[in-house]
Amino acid sequence: MEIAPTRRQNTTTAPNLTKIIGSFIEVITHEILFTSSLYPFDAFSPTRHYGVTCHACRHPDVVDYIFETLKVAVPGIISGIVDELCIILYDSETDKVLEKYTLEFELDETVNIAEMDSSTHHDQTVSERKVLDEVILNLERSLRDILLRISTLDGTDLGRKRGQKKFSSTATFKICVHTKNLKGRHTTGSNASQDVGEYPELQGAIEEGKWSMADEEYSNFSRNSNNATMHNVNETNVKANEFVMRPLKSVHVPSCGMNIQLLMERLK
Repeated sequence: MEIAPTRRQNTTTAPNLTKIIGSFIEVITHEILFTSSLYPFDAFSPTRHYGVTCHACRHPDVVDYIFETLKVAVPGIISGIVDELCIILYDSETDKVLEKYTLEFELDETVNIAEMDSSTHHDQTVSERKVLDEVILNLERSLRDILLRISTLDGTDLGRKRGQKKFSSTATFKICVHTKNLKGRHTTGSNASQDVGEYPELQGAIEEGKWSMADEEYSNFSRNSNNATMHNVNETNVKANEFVMRPLKSVHVPSCGMNIQLLMERLK
């Protein structure tokens, strides 16, 4: 992944949709932490992704938390089980939510993105590979548009005021995912942990005690609060607050059947 050269990376494999989306969410999470001034300016290093100048937090704990969280979240997005991912900035002493950034994902049921993603070079004909290359190109263009929108927040009222620290030293962040089952019935309460069998990455994380369900009052998503909200237990729950929502960017990629919307929410 471009923002965090790491021993985990395998550069010999061809890019697929899972890697592209995972790398994209990793990049924009780091960029949101930068533009919101959650951490000091010198905690970030400049880098580039899709030709866009962005910033990566250099603290190993932050890098590892984001990477390990997305290892669970991204497969759920590709499968359609995760329909929202939320980056929540909050005060660790008061549990007060400061800002929220939500990525909403909607998959076209007529396009099997998971099957498309699972194919390999060896399985594909030349024509099939050309189709997938076009899908990847269109997806990367759309993801670049979202990254550009986030990077333009720097130095504005919505982002970092240059030379000013926005939050206190007790501010931190967490990442949550919003899940639904494949039958379209929204899960609630303890039933959600029983319905993730078709999502093995989350099932394993729950069994290992790394992830748990957020209480209903902490379901910080724009969709119906009755749906299941999961979070990495390395971070604490945050209390629900009243927010003003601002849509930042919406993209539609028909070739892979994916719609993505980025929302920003702040306290009224």
